[in-house]
Amino acid sequence: MKGDRFKPKKKGKKAQQKKSDRPLLVFVPGLTSHSLTPYVVHIVESFYNRGFDVAVINYRGLAGAKLNTPRLYTANATDDVREPIKWIYEKYIKQPAGSPIKEAPVVAMGCSLGASNLANVLGDSNPNKRLPFLKAAMCMDVPMKFDRCLEILKSNLFGFFDIGLGANMVNQLKRHQKQVPETMKKMKDIYDIDLSEFLRNQKAIPSIIEYDKKITCPMFGYKNPKEYYDQASCARVVKNIQTPTLFFNCLGDPLVKSDGIAWDEIAENRNTMLCTTKFGGHIGYHQRTFDLNSQWFLDFCVDYFEGCLSNC
Repeated sequence: MKGDRFKPKKKGKKAQQKKSDRPLLVFVPGLTSHSLTPYVVHIVESFYNRGFDVAVINYRGLAGAKLNTPRLYTANATDDVREPIKWIYEKYIKQPAGSPIKEAPVVAMGCSLGASNLANVLGDSNPNKRLPFLKAAMCMDVPMKFDRCLEILKSNLFGFFDIGLGANMVNQLKRHQKQVPETMKKMKDIYDIDLSEFLRNQKAIPSIIEYDKKITCPMFGYKNPKEYYDQASCARVVKNIQTPTLFFNCLGDPLVKSDGIAWDEIAENRNTMLCTTKFGGHIGYHQRTFDLNSQWFLDFCVDYFEGCLSNC
């Protein structure tokens, strides 16, 4: 597990609360984002300044961490999200039975792929894998139906996002191969993936769909990308969510769009609700054109969690 400590430049009115009184937000970033990514740092600072402590879950091999095993991560890597959340709660929040100290409330938020993973954790039907200590959750710009989203990904802007996401994942593999070559060689023995051959045969224009076909599927036991995308789509588990959860999506999102949203599934569960905006793109709710750190949705997010906690 890789973690980073944030020291916000500005202190809000609630930033001086005693640590035991501060609610904890656990944040799960997008596909190639991590605790050092600018938008994640801005989210952390915004919540901190409004009175929250924040923990960011980094995926394997990101934020400067070296891979200890050749296993990577997926849009359905629920153990890689559930176990850190549980570990953080048990180490820093949980109080022994009979303790007079009240536990600080814990909430969770995910963006994009992180929101997909979080929703799949919340919707797990296995009662032994639930996280009953979570008071509320929020899933931002989540691709709920991956088959629809991938169709959009391939066609929108001539496949620009498919190429961009694919390039990011390929670059990660190249970095891992350079940093921990012995670990990456184990991919062949464990998963029958020849990483050197994959990178050597990469086209000038990479693709996230091709990456999933050659890397994700054999590594995680999926027969093909379709099976992987079906299993990763949180729309199938929304009905099982028991934690109060807000899904927040933009109808103009170039990666998700309207038909990638689980409208009916969310409406049928009394624990889930959906908020949509007309504009905002994919995690791009900026207030000013040239100020990328000025995003209006953050006040909305904090207000939502404060409202949930006020009713706990």
